[in-house]
Amino acid sequence: MRIVVDQPDVNLSQRNGYGRTALHIAALCGCPNVIKVLLELDHYDVNQTNAFGNTLLHLGARIGSVNVCKEVLGYPLFDRN
Repeated sequence: MRIVVDQPDVNLSQRNGYGRTALHIAALCGCPNVIKVLLELDHYDVNQTNAFGNTLLHLGARIGSVNVCKEVLGYPLFDRN
């Protein structure tokens, strides 16, 4: 993942047709380690929603990934409201 993140021409904030970024896809795939790497980047917002209004926490809960939910809930900038 670090190799991809470090590429100067990669836009990890780009959204697909469902409004999902790389962060949303990592949550849907149950990849807390990828989420952690992406959240370490300054330009990511842990509270961002996709086109359906789902946050990372919603997506992690939907797939039943306790580890994704823990990663999101443990992030200091996560908005619990």
